[in-house]
Amino acid sequence: MNHYTRINLKEREVIAEMRFKEESIRSIAKILNRSPSSISRELSKGYSRNSFINYSVSNAQIISQKNESSRNSGKIKLQKHPNLRKFIKSKLELR
Repeated sequence: MNHYTRINLKEREVIAEMRFKEESIRSIAKILNRSPSSISRELSKGYSRNSFINYSVSNAQIISQKNESSRNSGKIKLQKHPNLRKFIKSKLELR
């Protein structure tokens, strides 16, 4: 089983180009070696009502970066505040 990697900007550009050419989700997935459900989720993430083709690479990239920063926010907070880290560690050790 392959390790999951997030869709990157280059792949998003390929998705946008292929959708513009009206390629199917399955054909895009096959070319990118991804599952069709991953491509479908990516297309819904990058959906833009204002766009002619309804998929915006920039919208999808912005959303992806926001999601990534929110995933890391807890880790950063614990790194910046050693007292908070000690407190949480002591409470977890009580379990």
